[in-house]
Amino acid sequence: MKATLTLKFVESLPPCSKRQIIFDTKQPALALFVTRQFNNNQGRLSGGHKSFYLFYKTHNGPKRQLHLGAFPYLSPNQARAKAKELLTLVYQGIDPASKTEPAAWRVLTVDGVLDLFFEEYVEVHLKKQTLKSYRSFRRTHLSPALGQKKIVEVSYEDMSNLHGALRHKPTTANRLLSLCSKFFNWCEKKNYRQRGSNPTKGIERYQENPILRFLTQEQMKLIWEAVVNLDRAGKLNPLPVLAFKLLILTGARKNEILGLKWSDIEFQNSRAILSESKTGFKVIHLPQQAIELLKKLPQEGVYVFPSSSVSGHLFDLQWQWQKVLEESGLKGRWRIHDLRHGFASAAVNSGGSLAFIGFLLGHKKSSTTERYAHVAQNPAQALLNQVAQSIVDFEPPSA
Repeated sequence: MKATLTLKFVESLPPCSKRQIIFDTKQPALALFVTRQFNNNQGRLSGGHKSFYLFYKTHNGPKRQLHLGAFPYLSPNQARAKAKELLTLVYQGIDPASKTEPAAWRVLTVDGVLDLFFEEYVEVHLKKQTLKSYRSFRRTHLSPALGQKKIVEVSYEDMSNLHGALRHKPTTANRLLSLCSKFFNWCEKKNYRQRGSNPTKGIERYQENPILRFLTQEQMKLIWEAVVNLDRAGKLNPLPVLAFKLLILTGARKNEILGLKWSDIEFQNSRAILSESKTGFKVIHLPQQAIELLKKLPQEGVYVFPSSSVSGHLFDLQWQWQKVLEESGLKGRWRIHDLRHGFASAAVNSGGSLAFIGFLLGHKKSSTTERYAHVAQNPAQALLNQVAQSIVDFEPPSA
């Protein structure tokens, strides 16, 4: 099939059950590939991706096709310009697909190499949430700033400016810098840049000051009562009700609860085994109250919280959460994740050690749990007073 590859034409192309190859009428060596769309083994729609390829034949060599970049990161006009540049190398007897010829990989852009980085490394080795985060960083920050720059021309100054432009968001700036550092290290291993040329080297990270807010036990009780009241009044569906109750009772992360499968739950051992979570393999310990709530549900389908969404399960509770906060009467911008901090706070105030609380929450590092150390001051002080009182008979001074 042939067509003039314009932005409007490419955007309007619908996915179909068979792969499409559409050659550009303006640049015959340029083609757009549209992968077929299908249901994967998890019941999700996959495919329908659009990418530009260059078809060429070197002198006395085989016919080749070279991936130029994915749409929309690469527009039709940019793909056409890149094809023209690479064909110039072909006419000079240089194979653009060769990584051993400096003249070939020197014309590759950041976006072009990012496509390969995502395809060969990110999508293969990193977790789903990390992949989602990387895609967002690329779309929002990296591609707009450096996407069309030659990969070998990206400098320390470029990266410093990119990092500095986000100084008002230190956490975002540092995460983006980490992504770029990993990307350029990969580029060096793949010979897209010279060894030791990582342009992020030496850029100092911003100090991050995360603000941790802790729901008190009284506030956690108010939220529980709000969920119960909304359930009784029929203002909240049963599945979100159960999800909020499990979040309060376990201290687990939202995605860990919403993505629970019935096969994950071991009722006899009062736990759920997650093969994958934010921190990898994880065990969620379930109190008896949580076990009883789960036993009341019919065990139908794969997920505990089934949904018609692409993921197959509930993935968001934001508008239900706003209802809960309104019903509870709590003021302030509380997040669903604050239930996890509230659980940890309650555990500390119940006399639990930081090491054991880290075990319940599934922390991989003790430093993560140490954020809750200051919450333990009150029970620690109470215990100190009890110990002192048992040793020395002390009468407090009268007012």
